[in-house]
Amino acid sequence: MAEVETREKPPAKYGLNSWRLRISLLILFALFARTSLRVDMSMAVVCMVNTSYSEETDFYPNNTEMDSKCGRLTLEKASVSGYSGDLPWTQADINKLFSASFYGILTVVWISGYTSDKFDAKNVIFVATTVSVILTLLTPMLAETSLWAIFVGRYVMGVAEGFTMPAIFSIASQWFPHSEVGSFAAIYTSGEQLGSILTMPISSVLCASETFGWPFIFYFFGVLGLIFVILWFFFATSSPEQNKYISEPERIYLRESIGKYHKKKSGENAYILILTSGAFWAATVSQISFSFSVVLMQVYLPLFLKEILKVSLKSNGFFVLLPFLTQLFAKNVIGNVGDFFKKKGLLTNTQAVKLFQVFGNIGTGSCFLILALFIDCDTVFLATIVLAIYGCFVSCGVLGFYTALLSIAPRFSSSVSAVSLSIGSLTHASVPSLVGLLNKNGTRAEWRNIWLAAVSIHCIAAVVFGIFGSADVQEWAKVDPKSEKKSSIKPKKENKESVL
Repeated sequence: MAEVETREKPPAKYGLNSWRLRISLLILFALFARTSLRVDMSMAVVCMVNTSYSEETDFYPNNTEMDSKCGRLTLEKASVSGYSGDLPWTQADINKLFSASFYGILTVVWISGYTSDKFDAKNVIFVATTVSVILTLLTPMLAETSLWAIFVGRYVMGVAEGFTMPAIFSIASQWFPHSEVGSFAAIYTSGEQLGSILTMPISSVLCASETFGWPFIFYFFGVLGLIFVILWFFFATSSPEQNKYISEPERIYLRESIGKYHKKKSGENAYILILTSGAFWAATVSQISFSFSVVLMQVYLPLFLKEILKVSLKSNGFFVLLPFLTQLFAKNVIGNVGDFFKKKGLLTNTQAVKLFQVFGNIGTGSCFLILALFIDCDTVFLATIVLAIYGCFVSCGVLGFYTALLSIAPRFSSSVSAVSLSIGSLTHASVPSLVGLLNKNGTRAEWRNIWLAAVSIHCIAAVVFGIFGSADVQEWAKVDPKSEKKSSIKPKKENKESVL
């Protein structure tokens, strides 16, 4: 009788002994490491590059609009602001460098879902992050060697990163039940915001420091990545069944609430099923819209602040973290609110993801519209407000497309992630090319076109997800009722054995 009572009562979600919480925090650290090892370059590059060389080539040719209104960033001003570096890279070189890691992701993401299924997902993340850490520590040497050397280094880091997200999806789908996935996803995806929040200001301080300089950006975050790798190796597990320390009530709770979705039949072609699913494509279109926004904010916001708002290097780093701070706060509030609505029966899973995703797309698009039409060097205060509000709206994606991707096919989670990530990677790789095409002189008119492109993408995503979005397990992803009946007798046996 005591055993039955324990099974009926789910372990506390945020309890000190909750391994769901511990795993979510380890994944948070994984995403922090992944983000910081990528974003460090976007802040470092503004003080790595020789401004005089850039001015003489194609950084600001014929920039009459900036001269007449806000004043051009001359070599003298650049030195005072801390932007003057020593590497002879043009704007085209910088765009190429920003694309490198995304090309790497695109190269392997098609097989990364299979890799996470074939090999232990924990080990996939361990190896991938270790490779990224080593290359980050080598980045200063590669940068001094040649542009192509650092391009290859960032490309290989992208290859490693391409294996990470499908593995995280695989682990998340085995650790977090449907009723809790929103709040736990909000926790562990906060690693991306923390990565940006800490990377930007720390990088700007190290960059402007006469004692350290830009190479220490890569040394600092490389060491943090190394600490993560050690913690991950000793404490992470791919599933509750592999965990030696989890309590038996929690293991049984997770087995009963999640286990049935992970019974795969041999010979199933998951990719065909995924690619013909309307719910999958609705979530992927929304992912594209948010991926576009993330690249703009993580990679190009420092450049926008430098070219249009004319902020100093030290201010740049702290200014950039604002949207990530508000996003970090908002997503954890929204995650718990969404799970509360679902638990109380106020919203179905599908109604919840549609509400939050459409709201997030419309709000994010509105923020970009304001950046396009009203922001320049005279409206810094308005820019501050818009960037803060943007962080709140973009956080809705966790309860929208992200929850949908985790929910529509739990037993194919790594494959769903791999296909979605591969399409998202096309977005990541295309953004630098688009920005390079539109932003040749660093003028407000050119940046206006970039923001308007983002507005149109979010409008399309809102319509598509509003019509086709879903968070229900799709028919093609459900376990065959016959096989489920056969296996329904076995859990009691397994539970008894595990108790013994």
